[in-house]
Amino acid sequence: SDIMIQIKQQKSTIELLFEDKGLGMDKEEISAILCSSIKNSKPGTNQEKGLGIGLLPFKEFVEKSNGIIIIDSALHKGTLIGFTLNLVENKNV
Repeated sequence: SDIMIQIKQQKSTIELLFEDKGLGMDKEEISAILCSSIKNSKPGTNQEKGLGIGLLPFKEFVEKSNGIIIIDSALHKGTLIGFTLNLVENKNV
């Protein structure tokens, strides 16, 4: 399945979005991939195997950067996943 990537920059934030038209996920699967105590993996559209590590490292990075995780998915309709990060002005340049 193709993956579309969007990058949107606003004054103080940047948003990166990744979207596919693959298998999609239900609410329970979305909760499970963000949970550190559950290793969750299912075959993808082309039966590719996931690592089962969830999105914990990604979630921690985004949260420590004061960003927001974006997930929108529906079974058999694909998934949109992304994040926002706050931009910091470098005053040493």
